[in-house]
Amino acid sequence: MQKRTDKRGRGWKRTFLSMGVLLVCAGTVSAQQREEAEREKRITQNVALLERGSEEEQGAALFQLAQLNLTPSQGVPLFRTHLQRRTNSLVEALAISHALEGLAKYGPAAKAALPELDRLLEEVGTEEGMRTNGGQTLWWLLTALSKIGPDDPDTISALKSALRRGIGASREMRTVAEGAAMALSQMGPQAHSAVPLLTLALDSSEADHAGIYATALSRMMPEAKLAVPHLARALQAGSSPEAVATALGDMGAGAKSALPSLTIVLHNPSPPLACTAFAAIAKIEGSQSLTKTDALTILKRVEGAPVGAIPVSLPETYEAFRTVKMAGKESEGAVPVLTAIVEKRTEPWLRRTAIETLAAIGPQGHHNAALLLIQSVTSHDPALTLPPRAALAAFGPGDANAAEPLGGLLLAGDTSLHELVATLLFGMAEKAAPAVPALAEALQPQNGVYADTYNRRYYLRILSRIGPAAQQAVPALTAMLLSPPQNPRASNSEATDTIRTSVLTTLMKIGMTARVMPAVREMLRSSQPTTVACAAHAVGLLGKAAADTVPLLLPVLRPSFMDSIMTADFFYGYVYETNARLEVIRALEAIGPDAKEALPLLHRFADQLALSERPGGKGGWAFPDVKQAALHAIAQIER
Repeated sequence: MQKRTDKRGRGWKRTFLSMGVLLVCAGTVSAQQREEAEREKRITQNVALLERGSEEEQGAALFQLAQLNLTPSQGVPLFRTHLQRRTNSLVEALAISHALEGLAKYGPAAKAALPELDRLLEEVGTEEGMRTNGGQTLWWLLTALSKIGPDDPDTISALKSALRRGIGASREMRTVAEGAAMALSQMGPQAHSAVPLLTLALDSSEADHAGIYATALSRMMPEAKLAVPHLARALQAGSSPEAVATALGDMGAGAKSALPSLTIVLHNPSPPLACTAFAAIAKIEGSQSLTKTDALTILKRVEGAPVGAIPVSLPETYEAFRTVKMAGKESEGAVPVLTAIVEKRTEPWLRRTAIETLAAIGPQGHHNAALLLIQSVTSHDPALTLPPRAALAAFGPGDANAAEPLGGLLLAGDTSLHELVATLLFGMAEKAAPAVPALAEALQPQNGVYADTYNRRYYLRILSRIGPAAQQAVPALTAMLLSPPQNPRASNSEATDTIRTSVLTTLMKIGMTARVMPAVREMLRSSQPTTVACAAHAVGLLGKAAADTVPLLLPVLRPSFMDSIMTADFFYGYVYETNARLEVIRALEAIGPDAKEALPLLHRFADQLALSERPGGKGGWAFPDVKQAALHAIAQIER
């Protein structure tokens, strides 16, 4: 009988579980249906605006419809009808741009719109078209053409016509030519019939615009092989040299006739350009993949070779760098070798490649490598200068031996460095102690101006995390607590409370002296519960030395004080759940017998019911731990 009952019970459980699953599914379906219904409603509303709205409303409707992912059968006809507007006003130009944005998302599925797009290019890609806000639509038009018609002869022909009109013409028309070249570039080899025009545009372009045409040609191999001599001449003439060298490298073996020009550039005094030429030569000559062991062996041979001699072919040298770079953190064995190449070699292209590779894999705890990367952030040597994020991106907690020079970057003039460096130091925790002097100095006003609020709080968090090892910062923080910086965007009292709370919290973590008492007394008079709680916590740590604060603590225990619970990251993780009253009671306990005048108020808390004892309610203006804290305080004061 018992077995039947259990079985029947299990059957009911299965039934209820199945019903629950069905209800959940039904809820999901219902939510999906509501979402789809809302989408259809928005589509209907915006289509209605297209029929009867003002020009601005129609433009806004097209924008909304372009984001609603209409099916091709819905969207293509709808957007096509709005491509015949004349672009003689900004409003019309924007409307066309939104229609083009919608069409571009369909790619080849929108081929039916290509005739209108080609005609629009004939209109926009002219002197008059560019003058009458055609520039508003040009980018989206070229994007749509490259995505929708990469294999359409008429579209390629239209882009070639736009390119031809812009060669050697006015600045506006050169913009059209460059845009057409970029669109053809996106089409790749399918647009190879544009190679002669792109070559002509390359020869006719301004020096700093040649890279656009070089990139387009590099994507149209093998037909673009005929343009290699033109690219080599552009390289020698200094026309967008890095972009041209990159394009030649991307052409691979087909660009071998440009090797003499690239070899000359390899010895260019500009390290980034020489490094680009190095990569291009290696790609053109071709190289086989290497194991990490082979790559390290090659780099050791390069590092140990006489100055000016490269014992390994350029392709193998390039592949060795690339192999260790791709291995990332697994290439720790290459760190000392890369460091030595940067320090010992004189070839700009070699040093530049080595430090870029080192930045990619990180110092891996090697002190010299860490110093080198930190120095690269502010170096005046063009071979070693790297963007801060590139130089420091691979640093981690294991590179704590670099804390002191990292701290030095906080005092550098480039404020964009500060947040990145602070993040690295925070991750090192107590191992960031060598950076304490720099952190303390960064918190002081420079030419009368303090670090911005965000960085200031970050520096204080780092010091809090370092803990007692940050004792060197105590004098600077104490001075800051007694004379806090002003924030002109907030009321003085509010700003002062916020800053003092942050600074005092930090001092409580790393070491606090009685010198803070003038500020603590002021903070106890604040109307902000957070500020009062922080000051009371400090009194609790100082104990009898802060006995004169008792009269300032008592008002917090009266019902009129507006308290609040503080949780989560309060005091930078010092306390996870507290309130001002609880901190005051604990402070009175630490003061002991000198706090006798607080006993009447403490007894009120000790005699009340704890929240857990109150039937059915949370209420009251106490905190769950206040009763127990009051009992402990009374015991210490009355002993």
